[in-house]
Amino acid sequence: MGRSKISALVIGSLLSVLPFSSIAFAATPSIFYTSTGTTPFSAVSVSGSGFSPGETAQVFLGLSSTSAAADGGGNFSGANITIPSLSSGLYYIIAVGQTSGSVAFSSIFVNSFFPNVSPSSWYIAPGSELTWSGSGFAPNEGVTVTGSGGTPVASFNADASGGFAGAGASTVPYSARNSNLSFNVHGVQSGVTIPITIGVSDLYPYAIPSTWYATAGTLVSFSGFSFGAHEEVGVHLGASSTVLATATTDAAGSFTGEGTTTLPFGSATAEFRLVGHESGVTAVVPITLAAFYPSLSPSAYYAPPTSQITVGGSGFAAGESIILTVGGAAAGSATTTSDGSFAPLPVTLPGTPNTTVAISAQGALSGASAAFTMTVGQYYPDVTPSTWFTYPGNSVSFSGSGFGPNETVTMSGAASGTTTTDGTGNFSGLGVLIPIGASGTANFTFIGANTVATSNIGIALGVRNAAIWFDNYYAQGGTPLTVLGAGFGNNESVALSANGSIFATVSADGDGNLSAATAIPYAPAGELSITATGLTTGATASASLIVAPVYIDLQLASYAVAAGSPVTFIGHGYLPNDPIDITSDRTGSTILASFTADTGGNFNDSSFVIPADWVDGALTVTAHGGYSFTAIPITLWVIGL
Repeated sequence: MGRSKISALVIGSLLSVLPFSSIAFAATPSIFYTSTGTTPFSAVSVSGSGFSPGETAQVFLGLSSTSAAADGGGNFSGANITIPSLSSGLYYIIAVGQTSGSVAFSSIFVNSFFPNVSPSSWYIAPGSELTWSGSGFAPNEGVTVTGSGGTPVASFNADASGGFAGAGASTVPYSARNSNLSFNVHGVQSGVTIPITIGVSDLYPYAIPSTWYATAGTLVSFSGFSFGAHEEVGVHLGASSTVLATATTDAAGSFTGEGTTTLPFGSATAEFRLVGHESGVTAVVPITLAAFYPSLSPSAYYAPPTSQITVGGSGFAAGESIILTVGGAAAGSATTTSDGSFAPLPVTLPGTPNTTVAISAQGALSGASAAFTMTVGQYYPDVTPSTWFTYPGNSVSFSGSGFGPNETVTMSGAASGTTTTDGTGNFSGLGVLIPIGASGTANFTFIGANTVATSNIGIALGVRNAAIWFDNYYAQGGTPLTVLGAGFGNNESVALSANGSIFATVSADGDGNLSAATAIPYAPAGELSITATGLTTGATASASLIVAPVYIDLQLASYAVAAGSPVTFIGHGYLPNDPIDITSDRTGSTILASFTADTGGNFNDSSFVIPADWVDGALTVTAHGGYSFTAIPITLWVIGL
């Protein structure tokens, strides 16, 4: 660099810090600038024109400098420089061409910092969050907040405009309650320090319970106000240090429906203390304990000796143990539900008739008790049959109540038997069969072995009039047939017969009715009587139907057959699977051959062979249908050997 360039550089540096009033010249080159601000530490971008093509321009502002290269037209831009720490006044930005020695300048007024700061609240509750907002600081400079004695409180950075909002969060200490706090907010680069004093309020907490009056054992919760922000609040009973439950406050120091605990048993008032674990403040909440008014609900106030009743209760404390006594002796226990009630418990009464007994219940926690007097009466047994009207031969079952518990009951009369009652003196399912020869009324007596309790009942008996009928009254043998009927014994077996032979056995239903699928017996064409006989009751009924005739066709394959050769029988129209027997006039009733028609009633059979020693002459053979009850003779000529 030549001497003239060094001189220009020195002159430029000096001129850039001189006040505007001491400069008064112009140059051919020119420069202009844009900036993010006019306070120290703000960024300035310089552009220029009129310089030598391609030369380097050195740019100065105070003790800050930068350089930029001119383009082919002698122009440059983007020469970025930072305003140094200067006092307020008018200054010059100077650009010196390093080849041409040309100088250009532009004035800039540098302003002083005028920062301002405000806390998030000038009067704040202890435990609350304190933040800071401000403007007028140096761009992006560090900002510190200190308390009394220089204790660090917060640190953060301003933004590019020298401002900040909601920054430097800290918690106001509870020790500062009902006092002032002083802070110094200091800009690290600008050197500005701003003192701030805020007021700290006191805390006046109070709490409201979910109920002011309830019985011991009831769940209670609290809603609190004016505690410290975001602090845990403990629930204590009286002077005890034991924490029964906790709640957590919100930013306003409040909470709702928290700290649930159980009201204690004992004195008439339960005094709770709600203590802020960080603030140390206390709210006292007295809750009045209501009295218990329990009651018992028996299933009966009058019952026979040794019978069983149930006793339920309500109005006791929630979740407490209940002891039930009968005549002063423990008879059961239960635990109450959340509403202070307990489900019915079974209680067995004393065995002495015509007396009274005291039944009571007492709560183990509340001490509350309730009682009533139970009347123990006589035994009044009652027996009920499954039906009050039936027929001889039918079955009947009995159920009874009102006897002694677990005793033997003996039945006599039309039938006999025994059974044992359960723990309540009841029985069921004692079954008997009404005798076949019984008529009019079947009388029964039931006597308890221990109590001698007696019950007499009678069951009316009807005269059995059985009947049957069919779903088909005209069809060939083997055709499906449904036999319908009524008046038989309940669930008894019924035999179906025709021409003195049983062809089916069916069952009546529980009401003595029939609906049985069978088939028409094989019988000669004409009327056929069918009889149904109850195998238990002996009840009988008959009905007739018509067996339809069978129209058959019988032929021989040849009517002249040599001795020792087979005879072929060809038949049509027989019943399905009809068994066929062949006899002849030369052998009498001796069966010479047997075969079966197919399912269509047809056959073509050559199983009969004429003996070799039979002589010439006529031979009459007869085909006997076993199902169709037909006997068809047909004559052929035997050719002797």
